[in-house]
Amino acid sequence: MAVREWVQTACYRGPMARIIQVRDVADDVHGVLTARAQAQGMSLSEYLRGELARMAARPSVDEWLARLQETEPIASPWPSDELVRRARRAA
Repeated sequence: MAVREWVQTACYRGPMARIIQVRDVADDVHGVLTARAQAQGMSLSEYLRGELARMAARPSVDEWLARLQETEPIASPWPSDELVRRARRAA
């Protein structure tokens, strides 16, 4: 195997990660995020990568509402206001 082929194989085995660059982050926001990362023993990049993964795992409000529109309503023998009252009393 030629050196060039070896380098290509070693460096590009799987899909490449994407780079996201965020500009114009306020100093106070940067400071808070850096402190949170340090508190967890992580670099800022590691911390933000985790936060972005969590964000991507949850549907946006629009996605959630679209899914909600696709679901069938639940038939209940009780009016919704009565269910709310019962839930409040139980809490």
